[in-house]
Amino acid sequence: MGNYRFGLGSSVYQGANRYSLDNIRLHQAKAEVKGDNFFLRYYTTIEEAGGSWDTRFAAWNINRAWKGDVEWFTQYTEGYLGTLIMGCPGAVPGTPAFDACSLVAHANGRALADQGRLVPGTPEFETERERITDLADLRNGSRFIDKTTLQHVEGNYNFNELIDFVDLQVGANWRMYRLNSEGTIFTDSEAQGGPIPISEFGAYVQAGKKLLPKDRLKLLASARYDKNQNFEGRISPRASFVFSLGENREHNVRGSFQTGFRNPDTQAQYIGLDLGVATLVGGAEENIERYSLIVPYSDAQGNLVETTVLGPSIYSNSYTASSATAYSAAVAASIAQGVDPGTAAVINAGILETASSIEFIKPERITSYEIGYKGVIERKLLLDVNFYYNQYRDFQANTNVVHVLTGDVNDMTTFSGVQDLGAGRTRVFQLYSNATGKVTSRGVGVSLDYSLPMNFIAGASWSHNRLDIDESADPNLIPGFNTPEHRINLKIGNRNIADTNISFMLNWRWLDNYRWEASFGNGDVDSYSVLDAQISYDIPNANTTIKLGGSNILNQSYRQAFGAAPVGAQYFISLTYNGVK
Repeated sequence: MGNYRFGLGSSVYQGANRYSLDNIRLHQAKAEVKGDNFFLRYYTTIEEAGGSWDTRFAAWNINRAWKGDVEWFTQYTEGYLGTLIMGCPGAVPGTPAFDACSLVAHANGRALADQGRLVPGTPEFETERERITDLADLRNGSRFIDKTTLQHVEGNYNFNELIDFVDLQVGANWRMYRLNSEGTIFTDSEAQGGPIPISEFGAYVQAGKKLLPKDRLKLLASARYDKNQNFEGRISPRASFVFSLGENREHNVRGSFQTGFRNPDTQAQYIGLDLGVATLVGGAEENIERYSLIVPYSDAQGNLVETTVLGPSIYSNSYTASSATAYSAAVAASIAQGVDPGTAAVINAGILETASSIEFIKPERITSYEIGYKGVIERKLLLDVNFYYNQYRDFQANTNVVHVLTGDVNDMTTFSGVQDLGAGRTRVFQLYSNATGKVTSRGVGVSLDYSLPMNFIAGASWSHNRLDIDESADPNLIPGFNTPEHRINLKIGNRNIADTNISFMLNWRWLDNYRWEASFGNGDVDSYSVLDAQISYDIPNANTTIKLGGSNILNQSYRQAFGAAPVGAQYFISLTYNGVK
């Protein structure tokens, strides 16, 4: 048996930047052989980015094609300082008069530097936009390429015809990625060696047993071995049980103990994406060894020069972002107290911490415990309660470092690294790494569904999820948990109102506010509530159902992620024909 699927489309995607996904294509093929006790599958996925491009780099490079950064900032500075000197003589920084004059100076600086700027909608702008969005080089263009492929083989065999005292299964899988972005996303340019293959394989054994009369106790145990070419192989044992009570086994208690791990994804291993404000670099050792980036900067004489940053130096010659921020604040405070800037820089240098303790990324390991109950009470109430607790080792997260371009972070004689910080000769890198401190998560979930008279049903659910990380041990990590601590759902409906063939459902959802952390940016997502509704009418003689409904029917806009577009209301009407009986 086999099948092939092809998809295409265009959309906007928010990741590290916002991307225009223009005519993306996806090919998927699958072949499978199945028997009574086994299956063997092969499938492949091929991605094609089409004409997709990065909107941020498109904007930057359209402006740079019109006028270079040095020329623009020189003209802006002339207009800004000229206004301050001529229009605000003697104005003291920090006073209302100076602040008002600064706004005028800024407007004059922009007016001078922006003369002749390309205007969206004009033929000149559109010509430049088309050229830049078709150029696959983020230094001058904005297009990105993705021809990544995935191949996967998996199989399973069940010994139920050979062994009857236990349900025994074995299985294995093999997977091969081939990253191919031609250097626009990953470190896979021709100069860096071309497409990157990543192979991994795994195997498992699982045994299940039913005990006690009416199979009231079910036990399940398994062990799995997995190996990725970039990381050590690991074994993950797991065990669980379900114990059923009641005459009809309507009360069920479950519990599980699991160990597992999460290999870093392909991006966390091999990305090499310069975003301008920061550069994302995958944490696989092989990636760091092959990585390099040409970075422009202004030397002491104001000349624009370049230097090449090599991957290993990012780890050996950088400060942690948190210490660099604290250092800058301390220097500013010292200067405000009358300390000479050079002296302030030196006396506060002890605040800075080097990033030498950051290691290459490793698989994340987890030990998980869960206990729960699900049952029917008095044939009317369905209750489901669960609690989980997870302990992580090597929790995967991002960390920011500030790399100095000409100095040495370990130089405590001439303080050359500190001088680079003061002069802005730095580059921010966002690395993929692991937490060294304790990380745990826990959660509780409660769900109730109640059958009311006259076909009415009502339900409610609440969930609580929390991640705890030792910030004193890992102050620079960005965990990206991105989950509200509390969620509440309430619903009421009727399957058939007074035998009229009319049914309805109202569902109200509320999510707590939470912190969103991602490569695009960090920020708070406000709490919000949404009301969804649907009403249906069945026409039995025509085997047809008419549905009318909507999501967020009150049209109260909300955001699900920091920087994302607001979500409004969606309404629908559908007609479903169920076929001839």
